Order: sequence, then structure tokens, then C-alpha cells
Amino acid sequence: MNTFDAYPEVRRLECLDTLEPVVARHMSTPIATWAEQLTNGLDTFSVGEQDFRAYTDIPSDSTDSVVLMTGEHGNSYWAQHNKRMPNPAVVRAHIIRDAIDPNATLAYFSGDALGEPNLHLSPDELKELNKGFLTPISDRIEALIAALPNHSELNRGTGIGMSLGATVLSNLMVFGNTPLNSAVYIEAPNVVERHKRELMKSFMTSGNELAANIALNHDIATSEVAAEHAKSVDIKSVRGVLGMGIFGVGLLALPTNRALLRPMLTHSLSRQLAVSIKNGHNVVHAWGTKANVSPVSGNRAIRDRFNDDPLYDSFEFFGQHADHSLTNVYSVMGALARHAAR
Repeated sequence: MNTFDAYPEVRRLECLDTLEPVVARHMSTPIATWAEQLTNGLDTFSVGEQDFRAYTDIPSDSTDSVVLMTGEHGNSYWAQHNKRMPNPAVVRAHIIRDAIDPNATLAYFSGDALGEPNLHLSPDELKELNKGFLTPISDRIEALIAALPNHSELNRGTGIGMSLGATVLSNLMVFGNTPLNSAVYIEAPNVVERHKRELMKSFMTSGNELAANIALNHDIATSEVAAEHAKSVDIKSVRGVLGMGIFGVGLLALPTNRALLRPMLTHSLSRQLAVSIKNGHNVVHAWGTKANVSPVSGNRAIRDRFNDDPLYDSFEFFGQHADHSLTNVYSVMGALARHAAR
């Protein structure tokens, strides 16, 4: 099935035909090349007395634009099942950057994963997160962008937040000091009020279509990246039977990731979009209808509130694979990001 047959809602956007070649080029790149790319781009940054890790890529002929990716819950830089392979989220970040502007500076900010501590939060910072405050995360992202060697040249940018990353990004767009002037929020969990247990259950039962969505990116027979990504799904989800359950249990074993559940319950996307749009930011808001991490009812209420604003656009995906894992369909993510930037 063609990607845009599975997700026809994006067909109203322009230049979709230019996205598939971008995806194919990156998905055909050997794993060894991606590993070298990640090794060269992954660096340690500082905020106060705390160090953290993040990935950046600055083209030699970079423009005045930055593309910021804020990672999902429990995501990482290196693949969890194979530490010699970059997490496919790094490949996705490059695809999205190239969909917007191949000469833009890329900054990918991820969190902690099993065996890969990246945030290095202090005990006091963990307490802040447990109270619902995202300041320790926002401070790190601001420090990351400020540390870029071309920071003074960056005048505009697009943030892409998926799942937890959408919660982080919505807070940053309101309270942060960055060049970002457009944002994409995909499968944001902070659209309704609910109990922590309900949110945890949703995370662990909302990825049954992950293997199908990965398969839309490239033929695993001709792509090392696609084959390894598919293998990781088999390992984590027992061929889809358990969805993202095993993955969810693993990520919630980490104190940082447990603490990050609280902000997803307390930060209202609707309230933060109201401020962001008032400040002149372009907003693209998207969700699937086959899972409950980002409940349909909450997303539709937000759409109804902002639908008449020219700075806002929304996409509701109805396809059979449109659960929380739709964020793994790279050409669709690239299309949404390009739409927000333009």
C-alpha cells in the first residue's frame, strides 16, 4: 500500500511527490553510515551544573532556520535492541528536516531509555517534573539551541513534537526562548484530563499498528534501517500481540520517565495553543482515531476551538493503521512539518 493511500488526509497538501524520494534515500543509507553520523553529531551540553546529551546536524551551507525534534516517551539515540544501530527516530529526524529545508540546522532532543541516560536530571529536577513542571526539560532545550555554533544566525524554526514530545514542545512554545515560529503537535497526550493509571494503560496498549506503519516507509528486503526497525518491533511486541506493552513497562522502570507522566496530565494543550497562536506561531495539530494516548474527543474539542484561525490547521487520521504509532510514518510526518513551516 502507498503511504498516502494509508493516510489520504494529507493529500490536500502540496509537493507530496517530493517526499517519497527523501524517505527512500535515507532509508537506503547503510546502518554503518548512520552510526557514524550519530557518533559525530551526538554531544554533551550543559545547563547549570548538569550535563545532558543531544544530537545536532549543521549543514556546511546552513540557512537561518532550525528544526527541533522533541522525542517521545522513553525514546533514545541508539536502538535499544542493537546498540550499534541508531534509533530509527534519528533517521526520521533527518527526513523531517530535509522535508522542510535540507540546509536547516537539525536539533534532536531525546530522553532517557533503558541503558541510555541522556537527561541526567538532579533529584530536585525530578521533584519538579513530579509536580508537573517542565522547566528542567525546557532549560535543556534552550541551552541546546543556545550552544549551537550558528545560534546567532537562527531567526526562525519549526518544532516537531510527537506524543510526550508534543507536551514538551507546547510548553516550550509558550515559555521558552527559542527562534521557533511554527510547531507540529502529533498524538499529544495532554488533550484531556485523566488519571495517571489511565494514561499508562493507554501507552501500553496503543501501538498494535507499529509494524504496519514501519512497513510503509520502505521494503525491509532492501533497507537495513527498515529491517532492523522491524526486528526491534518483533522483539518488543512479540509480533504485535502485545502492542507496546513490553516497551511501556521498560520505559516506566526509569524514574525520569515516570516523573514525565505528570506534565502530560497537567499541561493543557488547548490553553498553550491559545497563547502560542496569539503570539503568531503557525500550528499544525494531528491525531489518529485508533488509540487512546491522544483521545479523539479532546483533539476534536481543540480543533473546534481554533479551526477558524488562519494560523491553525488540523489533521484527523481515520485509516486502519492510525493508532499512536502513526508517528513512525516518515513521509506523513515530513508532510505535516513542511506544512507548518510554510
